Amino acid sequence: MNALNILYRKVISLGCGHCHTMQHLSWTCTCPIQPKVFAAFQAFGAKNAASSLLIIHPRVLNQKGEFAHLWDYNLVVRCGRRSSRLCRRHGPSSLRPQKVLEFGCNCCCCSLAAPNGGSTAKLTRPLPELSCGLKQQVVILWFKNDLRVDDHPGLITASNSDILLPLFIFDPAVFKGWANNLLESLVDAVLNLRLSLQSLGSDLLVEEGASKDILLKLAKEVLYFSANLMCSRVVGATDIITEEEVDQGRIELISSVYKSLSNLSVKGKPVEVTQYRLSLYETEGLGALTESYKDFQKLKTHVALPMAPPTFLPPFPEGVHRGNVPSLNELVTVSKRLQAESPWAESLGRHPASILLEGELRLAENSANSELWGLKGVFTWRANYLSASPFDESQKRRKKLSDKVHKEEEWVLRGGEIETLNALHSYLKFLEAAVTDDSVKLYRAVWMTESRPGTSFRELFGTSLALGMLSWRRVYQVALEYQRARSGGFLSLLSSTCFTIAAAIAEAQSNQWHRLLALKSREEAKNKGWHSRTWIWRGFFIQYTAHGEQGQAVVLVHGFGAFWEHFRQNIKELAKMQKRVWAISLLGFGKSEKPNVLYTELLWAELVRDFIMDVVQEPVSLAGNSIGGYIVALVAGLWPSLVRSLILLNPAGRVIPEYASCKYLKPTKNSGVAWIGSRFLLLYLQTQCRDTLKKCYPINSSRADDWLLREVLRASYDPGAIAVLESLFYLRAPLPLNFFLDRYDAKVLVIQGAKDPLQNSLQKANMLKAYCKNVSVALVNSGHCPHDEIPEEVNGIIYNWLATV
Repeated sequence: MNALNILYRKVISLGCGHCHTMQHLSWTCTCPIQPKVFAAFQAFGAKNAASSLLIIHPRVLNQKGEFAHLWDYNLVVRCGRRSSRLCRRHGPSSLRPQKVLEFGCNCCCCSLAAPNGGSTAKLTRPLPELSCGLKQQVVILWFKNDLRVDDHPGLITASNSDILLPLFIFDPAVFKGWANNLLESLVDAVLNLRLSLQSLGSDLLVEEGASKDILLKLAKEVLYFSANLMCSRVVGATDIITEEEVDQGRIELISSVYKSLSNLSVKGKPVEVTQYRLSLYETEGLGALTESYKDFQKLKTHVALPMAPPTFLPPFPEGVHRGNVPSLNELVTVSKRLQAESPWAESLGRHPASILLEGELRLAENSANSELWGLKGVFTWRANYLSASPFDESQKRRKKLSDKVHKEEEWVLRGGEIETLNALHSYLKFLEAAVTDDSVKLYRAVWMTESRPGTSFRELFGTSLALGMLSWRRVYQVALEYQRARSGGFLSLLSSTCFTIAAAIAEAQSNQWHRLLALKSREEAKNKGWHSRTWIWRGFFIQYTAHGEQGQAVVLVHGFGAFWEHFRQNIKELAKMQKRVWAISLLGFGKSEKPNVLYTELLWAELVRDFIMDVVQEPVSLAGNSIGGYIVALVAGLWPSLVRSLILLNPAGRVIPEYASCKYLKPTKNSGVAWIGSRFLLLYLQTQCRDTLKKCYPINSSRADDWLLREVLRASYDPGAIAVLESLFYLRAPLPLNFFLDRYDAKVLVIQGAKDPLQNSLQKANMLKAYCKNVSVALVNSGHCPHDEIPEEVNGIIYNWLATV
């Protein structure tokens, strides 16, 4: 009897190891130890002694997916789907298998005897020892924000494993606080991902609970499963493959998973957690990557092409219950229950500022106090602010379609990656005639969401991109193909383009650059003793830092054009004073992402609110400089339960004694001024940056050093930076500063630089004391940025103030 040293997956089998369509033969195993170890599959004509049986292990293939000297052993593989033909992966159909009707496994002395006394083919040379020397690879592919099979490097890698267990976990700690529409899209994406995996021969395991506990449980179960159904001497180590994370919360989650699995091993080998990186740009590691987008462009880094999905996957493990996808109502119930556990978030939820202003407006209408009359203007403006378009033509079109829109169902992107990709194609063909009802609805939605040129892309596809139903590489490639088609097959600076194509390409470049920047800055900051972290807010990368282990929670918010590093002499010093300090770079500034959106003070205020709720997770003392001071005052006025105390450093915003008649005006309409004016303003600021910084530091101009100048200029060249300046031309005078301070009952400290060149410091300090309640003012000898110009003095003032809170 010849024994072939071949190990196949969790089951020793006859047949193609990648198609899994053979039928079981009525053979029996003679192994006394493991009577159910082996199962055999029926090949073409297997009952005929003149026919051939098929045996292969995927590991016989080399790294390129080619056979490694297989033909020397007179063994070939036949695909069960194609009868006498070989499958595409295994070679040409002209090759025919040899006669191998008897085989066995050396390591446990078991064998299978051919039925009807079939003959045996002899090998020209023995096969290499694969049975005892080869470990079986059991892979858990953990899906998170990559709910697709297209352009998925992790899935490509896992497709070469022996046993594959695709997994998605509905972790309440992750989706807590998500909006209902986002939860609905999540359910659709998971259901469609399961269908996609089933079409490739696998399935999706769905679990609910804490990710760390579920992964630990599954790792143990898969190891036990493979160890008890395989030969006793052949046990493979389990790998967990997942996407590399940028978000700090996800990083800590993966770290906790890795720590919990560190004590779990197979034959002394620990379970490995492997993270794959998906990037638009082909970079050779982060070491050589520059933090300047201007310098990065000079490198002319190649753009990576998206990867096609695998044609087949290893079978889903037998005996594993795949689980059920929870309904939307179930997820909403869990999310609300978790929110209710927070005493200060229970009444807030995730309502936008407009909802809270509406509540105050109702109180104002029922009150005899005429001072609250200004809230009516605020709510009226805010109700239309985000949806209003600055373009005359889109406003006219909206008016024409308004009667029809409310009668028809609004276009909403539903489904998985296939539906999302189809919608992307329709979006990019916006200037072409609509041929379907869905295209008509999509085109109407584009008009309705174009608050400024290109904003419709993230409005319509932001959720799908956040859940990973589309990869940015696929978006970039498809948009580039349409651009090339419109230009006659060529790309140049003079190529004509549709604004939807330009928006898709620009957003892909911006998002992927800021993703690389987040990874790079984390390494650079670590080398300098800082903790640079990233928080993903509404699909955007937000950079922040955190220092201190105990004490009061303090959050610092920078001014216009600055970043969290502007508090370079305050963060660590306050942490040494037994404070826990967070500093954030607002959306559109520093190394945070700069998407094509309409930037408003309410948008930034909601960002700070969500940062407190999601990252800090407790009420804080909130401090802000310049426009950051106005934003934190807005947060304190609208969500006072989040703010223990308020510290304003040369805050922006007017102080108006009688603001009852003040109204929030709508953004101005686009007349070309915003596009031209923003670019002239950016050019002016870039050329005059050094002089402008010096003027803001009249007492200690040495603090306006080369590092500060370099960082301000670096951010101004980031893709999307111009969108922030364009938004300034759309906005008009906001509500006065004291409007929000009057709605905050706790203590307020104003640290005012007496020599601020941008405002009349003495007059503003006197007006704040005269017209605002609970406000204390500390005049200091500095310019517009006292926290950076005289950090020692400001740190002492803040520390003494916090001691009284």
